[in-house]
Amino acid sequence: MNADRRVGTAHHSVRPAHLWWALPTLLLTALLATAAFAQRGDDAPPGVRFEYIDVYVDSGDAPLAAYQFELTDSAGSIKIVGIEGGAHEAFATPPYYDPKALKNNRVIIAAFSTADALPTGKTRVATVHVQVDVDVIPEITINLAVAGDVQGNEINAKVSIVYSGQE
Repeated sequence: MNADRRVGTAHHSVRPAHLWWALPTLLLTALLATAAFAQRGDDAPPGVRFEYIDVYVDSGDAPLAAYQFELTDSAGSIKIVGIEGGAHEAFATPPYYDPKALKNNRVIIAAFSTADALPTGKTRVATVHVQVDVDVIPEITINLAVAGDVQGNEINAKVSIVYSGQE
């Protein structure tokens, strides 16, 4: 009986040490499975798709220090689910927006920067992530309220969008 206990004890002490090599493999498998699930979009509610709207401000030769625009969908088919900053370092931080307006298929977004290096020309200033009904094409409108330089002077600028649903 004592011999059986020693064998059992030795057997149990070997098993945990033997499984240590499998831990990294199990963790990697779980990570890859999670990534694959997230990429498939299985978490999307039925009947909707997720897309994005890149917003560009073209300030020409003037350094862009501030902007404000309003983005709307007259079809009422989008739900804004996130807002990211822009491509240039000066506007990389997510911009300010009116959270109450998100419920009405529109959003007012604004940002300013006091950085030494400001963008000129056409610059992506924000990305708006939207949830869209599958069978509806959004009617997106964007209006630039103002664009300004570091002294607070209004500059002549244009706003445009690239909608991922139209690519």
